[in-house]
Parts: sequence; structure tokens; C-alpha cells
Amino acid sequence: AMAESLKIINISDFISKGIDGAGIKIAVIDTGIDVSHPDLQNFMGVPKVIDFADFTDEGLVLTKPLEVIEGFAVIEGNSFNVKGITSRSGELHGGILTEAQLDETGTLLQDLNRNGRKNDVFGVLVSDSILPGIYDTVYVDTNMDYSFTDETPFKIYGKSLKWGNFRWKNPYTGDVTGSSFVISCIERDGSKIKISFDGNGHGTHVAGIVGARGRVTGVAPGAGIIAIKALGSSGD
Repeated sequence: AMAESLKIINISDFISKGIDGAGIKIAVIDTGIDVSHPDLQNFMGVPKVIDFADFTDEGLVLTKPLEVIEGFAVIEGNSFNVKGITSRSGELHGGILTEAQLDETGTLLQDLNRNGRKNDVFGVLVSDSILPGIYDTVYVDTNMDYSFTDETPFKIYGKSLKWGNFRWKNPYTGDVTGSSFVISCIERDGSKIKISFDGNGHGTHVAGIVGARGRVTGVAPGAGIIAIKALGSSGD
């Protein structure tokens, strides 16, 4: 449908003149964006999705200071391996993200890692890695093995442009499933973070119309896109 739509509105007339949206920033106010989508990757070395703001509480994680004993810390009753993860102030914070937080009627059906269950719980660790008391780094136990030592540290997406994946490996087939996420907010005191994703698909769909460049080409493939998540997974 995109190819037909672009033809109808004569986009080729703009593209032939070198007008493709380069230098323009477009905000998509929707259900978020799957920043890992192959058609929404870098264009000539410039990142496509350049920032992510989240005004929902779907991925909100409230954290508390942790007591670390011999490299392990208890978060909501479960012991997590935090060996080697440092805190400049000497105090790590931790909390949990539950799939039950997602909108029940959303496209993901409250199943972030696509393992067929909707009651999974992901541990979250927050560290002040540079300045004491200013929390800037997040670890998510994406594979639910109660260890943060095998996880990638994440900064705010708008500064790092890095994303992660909730993942599950099928023990019978070896297939890996999941969905992508970014860290859109880290409270300076480490008490709150937001893990953001598109649990519906509509925001990613609109972002593709706006500026995809890959198998699908959008209206302005050279533009930068800002994801503003104002709707939950159900679209409400």
C-alpha cells in the first residue's frame, strides 16, 4: 500500500529534487516505536529514531535501595546476582517490571518475551556509574535467570540510542522470541525508571509511513523520528 500511496501523492517529484526530510525531526505521538525494526535503522550514518519519551506507566518501575551481601541482592523476595556491578555512592537500587502492567487487551497480550505466559517478572537494577548519587545506568534481567551480570547496561535512549530485547529461548526448539525496549527515563535519585516499548504496533506502523527506509520506504525517509508514547498497548 505504501508504494501506491507514495505514487498517488507524487513523492517522487520531491525525492528527485533531493527533498527527503533530511534535517527534519518528526514526532510520532502514539503507542511508542519498535526501534529495532530493520526499516527504521540508520540512514547514511544518522540514527532514524533519535529520542523516546513515555507518558504512560506501562513500563514504570519503582525502585528501592538494595543491601548487597557477597554479590547478591534481594529484590521483591528474589535473590539476584549483582557481582561486578559498581555504584559510586555504594548503593544500588532495584525493582521489578511485571507483564501484568501491560494493557490486558494490547497486541502483546501481556507477553513481553513471547513465551506464551503473561505473568513473567523481570528484575531491574539501577546504578550511579559515574557520579555518586546520580543514577544513570539500568540493567534488566531480560532472560529471567536472576542475574544482571550477563545483561547489557543501558543509558537513556536519547543519549545512547541503544535498545535491548526481552528474550526467551524455547528449550525444545532453540528458537528465541521476544520484543524490544528502550530506557526512556531514569530518575536522578534512582527511585524510578521507565522501560518503553511499542506493545501495540500502531506507533511503529505510523513511524514507517513517516520515515521508513528499507524494504518499505516512507514519505520522508531522511527524517529523524521522535517516539512519544502517549497510548498504552491497547491503544488507549
